[in-house]
Amino acid sequence: SKILSSIGTPETKLASTIVDFISPPSKLGDKISAINDSIKKIGKKIVIFVDDIDRLDSTEIMEVLKLIRNISNFPHMYFIVAYDKEYLLNCIKDKTHDKELDYAEKVFQIEFVLPQIDKTTIKDAVYNSIIKLLTEEEIKEFKGLVYYNNYALNEKSIINDNITNIRDVKRIVNSFKSSYLKLKGEIEVNDLFVLEILKNKYPTVYAILDKDRSRVLRQNSYFCYELFEENDDNFLNETLYSITKYINENDEKLHLRKSDKEKISELLHQLFPLNKDNYSKKSINNMYHTDRYFNISILESDLSDVEFGEVLQKDNESIKAKFKEWAVNRYGALIGKLKQLEVCENKDNQKRNIRILLMAFSVVIIPFDYITKQIKRLKEFNDDKQFSDKDKLFIKNALCENGYSNRLALYLYKIVNEKGSWDYPLTIIELNEIRQTIFEDYLETNNIFNGKQYAKDVKNDVLIDCILPYHNDLMKEHAMQHIQEFIISTIIEKQPKEYTVDSWLPSKLWDTWDDFIKY
Repeated sequence: SKILSSIGTPETKLASTIVDFISPPSKLGDKISAINDSIKKIGKKIVIFVDDIDRLDSTEIMEVLKLIRNISNFPHMYFIVAYDKEYLLNCIKDKTHDKELDYAEKVFQIEFVLPQIDKTTIKDAVYNSIIKLLTEEEIKEFKGLVYYNNYALNEKSIINDNITNIRDVKRIVNSFKSSYLKLKGEIEVNDLFVLEILKNKYPTVYAILDKDRSRVLRQNSYFCYELFEENDDNFLNETLYSITKYINENDEKLHLRKSDKEKISELLHQLFPLNKDNYSKKSINNMYHTDRYFNISILESDLSDVEFGEVLQKDNESIKAKFKEWAVNRYGALIGKLKQLEVCENKDNQKRNIRILLMAFSVVIIPFDYITKQIKRLKEFNDDKQFSDKDKLFIKNALCENGYSNRLALYLYKIVNEKGSWDYPLTIIELNEIRQTIFEDYLETNNIFNGKQYAKDVKNDVLIDCILPYHNDLMKEHAMQHIQEFIISTIIEKQPKEYTVDSWLPSKLWDTWDDFIKY
């Protein structure tokens, strides 16, 4: 090492100074002769492998090349060096006075151009490294991404365009495994893998999505995020901008090659496609799931898909209790989950979804048309595409089994009074019978004229609008049973120590105010 360091770099020459304290110096020629003799006595070839030389900067590369050139003059010495030739020549160009090719040929006598690694080999390496973690359903999805996701049926694909060597495979697969194990059951495996490609290969673009999502994505009518494009109407939100346009105009600032831009665009559109009603799945463009992909966790305000699925397998009372608990701090997440109940492949599962939605009626605000849509889907499972008598009986029971709630009362009122063609599975008479049933049950268990209940149910006009036109007699009988509370409930404090009486409800129940006073 002392002899070799004397012809090496400034760093190795420092090592020579240290060695001088150990062994006496001698002439350079004697040193070289001693090395030659020693190597000849060994009687074997000495092969030195140098990998990844193209990871060095230009100064470091020149130092290594000089070292190789000097040492290779010894007998039986062979160097096998792996490098990206284009990068190497660019690095040494300034230091060889534009004669970089001649210089390289003096150092390396024989050059072998390695063929590109087979594309199928790359795909197999990715696929086989990941399927050990996945469920059977996820394996089917992932296989489609790896082997069949080609652009326009040509040779290009997400995998082959962005993963070009085994080093890429290991890096992206390891990153994916770490994220997947924290989110198993909560995400779409294909979306997570594509995002990992973006994060590892194009980190500056990933950072834009992570930090500036609200400005490069917009919500469509299906609760999905899609990329904002530069030709979109931007009058409603002037803060939005096109990430693809930004990338094209700032490739150097983002440390991107020009050839990367098309690949990045494909990745972004794979994650956030335009006009995609993909909200029923756990995809990244689903606005209720996007954050978990970037946070690699379920946020406190979010609701785990795994936990939600487990709760739905429990009895009705347990489901209702859990819905009430979630509604306190996870209200938005619960609504999102209910809106995303999977499209069912059989009638039994569809019925369960309808029951679950009606259970949640008293806890969260679910759009009425969504409930109706789920109910009307029952007939799609019948050969004649009409509601059977069993379907109608199920709907009656499902509407009654959870008892009264303001939202259910309002829903039934809207259905009965909606305009246009009548295609609800139950007749108006049947719906009014249901309204009376749930109202009777409600009056049996509640004194609605006590202060809190009256303020909650009567003063918000739900009972007045939805019940009174059809059930005055029931309400009047209830008022007579609780006449003191009813009278108190009509008193209104207009200002301190000044009161008046709300005569509307008594007049409605007793026909006239005088009839009520007489009673």
